[in-house]
Amino acid sequence: MEKQIKEFEELLTQLLETNNFKRNEAEKIYTEFLQNNSIQCLEFLLKVLQESNSQQNRLLSAILFRQAISPTQIYWKNINRENQIQIQNQLLITFQIQPNNFLRKRVCDAISVLASTSYDSEKWDDLIQFIIKNVNDSNEQLQVDILYLIQQLSLQIPEMIKSIPNEIFEIFKQSFSEKNSLQIRFFATKAFNKYILILNKQKRESFTVFIPSILQLFFELTNQQKMDLIEEIIQELTDIVSILPQFYRQYYNSFCQIFFKISVSNEFPQDIYCSN
Repeated sequence: MEKQIKEFEELLTQLLETNNFKRNEAEKIYTEFLQNNSIQCLEFLLKVLQESNSQQNRLLSAILFRQAISPTQIYWKNINRENQIQIQNQLLITFQIQPNNFLRKRVCDAISVLASTSYDSEKWDDLIQFIIKNVNDSNEQLQVDILYLIQQLSLQIPEMIKSIPNEIFEIFKQSFSEKNSLQIRFFATKAFNKYILILNKQKRESFTVFIPSILQLFFELTNQQKMDLIEEIIQELTDIVSILPQFYRQYYNSFCQIFFKISVSNEFPQDIYCSN
């Protein structure tokens, strides 16, 4: 197995070749391997993503894995259920052990695509339990990436994620209570904005309890002049008010105060809040 993984990783390296002939040959070999042995190919991609010393190969593995399990491809549907479960479990393990934050987000993308691909035929109950378990992890970045995953699932497969409003409510409750972490609360806000869009009006109403926490977060970020987040602050505020004006109506004045505070600050570059 170790020899096979090494040869497979060499193939991935050749896929990144600048030499057209070598790259084209590698693409033919990879495509043939994926078509003839989908299970092993997906397992090898995850193995490289878990263990490779090459960041380039890890990133390429994440991209190729996501492409292979896309709903537009036939490979996943042709894999038997037992092997599907094994690959799903390995993907979740890959998320947990991935030390690189950027690559972990690419694994999140793959998880959301796989959930979308398999949802109609097979439920992925372990994914929900995985989210609930890891959102309480002591690792702050892991919590952030779980919130990013919720955001992606809300976009990719709303039917699955909106079926567990009580669990998601508790996740937001936990995340917005993290007073010492602006990052967790910020990503909770981004996930929150996507999640409430997929709920019906009745279920959405119970989530209004988190709006004061969101406002508090935005005031803190503005007061601390978080330059790397200010553009996202403005975008989030715009999205919040414009997409669901009725949902946020009673907090209109508070949002106006934030916009005003941002616009009059001399510390922020003019081109951040002026249209091009």
